[in-house]
Amino acid sequence: MRKKWLSAGAVVGLGAVMLFASGYSVMANTSGYEAYKSAFTHTKGADSMASHVVWSLSDNGTKVLSGTADMKVNHAKQAMSMTAVVDDGTRTHTMQTYRQDGKMILKSSDSEVYRVMDQAPEWQHDGKAAQMPQAAEQVMEALMGNIKDLATVETGSDGTKEAELHLSGSQIPAVVNAVGSLIASKAGSADGWNHGAAVQGHLPAGHSEWKVSLPKLTDEIKVEQVDLDAKIGKNDVLENQSAEIRVTGKDAAGAAHLLTFQLNAGFSGYDATTPDRVDLAGKQTKKVDNGWERNGWNRH
Repeated sequence: MRKKWLSAGAVVGLGAVMLFASGYSVMANTSGYEAYKSAFTHTKGADSMASHVVWSLSDNGTKVLSGTADMKVNHAKQAMSMTAVVDDGTRTHTMQTYRQDGKMILKSSDSEVYRVMDQAPEWQHDGKAAQMPQAAEQVMEALMGNIKDLATVETGSDGTKEAELHLSGSQIPAVVNAVGSLIASKAGSADGWNHGAAVQGHLPAGHSEWKVSLPKLTDEIKVEQVDLDAKIGKNDVLENQSAEIRVTGKDAAGAAHLLTFQLNAGFSGYDATTPDRVDLAGKQTKKVDNGWERNGWNRH
C-alpha cells in the first residue's frame, strides 16, 4: 500500500525532525548510516504506530514556547488521530486532528466547530510516496559535505543501538547554517508565523494577539550546536529520536541571544495501533477548502 504523507509525520512527530532526520542520515559513517537508514526505513514502513513528542523553544534559557503531540497512525485503515498542545507561557491551545473516511477533521480548543476538509495529498515523485521531492533529497545530500565520520553507533548487550551525531562550530555544514539563520531571523517577525492558507482559521482565537516572545535576530546569526540522538530497537525500528539545536545572534539593539530548540519523540505500538475516531453526529461542522492542494509540496 502506498504510504500517505502522514507516515513522515508519524515517524518524526514534527516537520523539523523530519528535515534533520532526512538530511542528516546521509552524514553518518558507513555502519552508522546503514544502521540509522535501515531503522528509519522500517519505522516509516510500519503498518501502524504511535508517537509521543515533547518540544520546547527557549531564549537565553527562558522557555517561550513549548508543546506536545500524541499521534496514532494506521496505514492499512488509512486513518490517523493526533492531539497537539502548544503553550506560550500564558495560555494553552489544543488542536485535535483526525483522518478518517477520506477526510481530514480539525477541532480547536477555542471553538466547538469541527472543520472538515478533503484529504490532503501525499508528497510524491515518480508516482510513489516520499519524504520530500527526490530533487530536494539529492540537493540535500550534495550540500551536506564530507562529514560522514562524525556520526557514531553503539550496540548494547540487549541488541539495541544508540546512534548519535553531534556537530558544533566548523563541523556544521554551510547549508545548515544558512537555513538555520534564515529560520531564526524570520521567527521573531510577525510574518515569520504565517502558516499559509492550509491552517488559517485553525489557529487560536485572536491569533494575531497570540504572540510568541521571540527576539528578531538581525546580526551575527549562527547555528552553534546540533545534537541528534536515536535509539534503535532490537527489531530495527526507532524507539526514540531526540534533537537539540542552538542558534546565537543579536537583535537590532545589539543584545545577544541564544535560541535553543529541544525535541524528544518516542515511538511504540508498531503494527498494533488503532487511531481514535470522532463521531460528528450532533456536532457543529464546517466544510473548508483544502489549502494544501494550493500550497502543499505536491510536485514530481
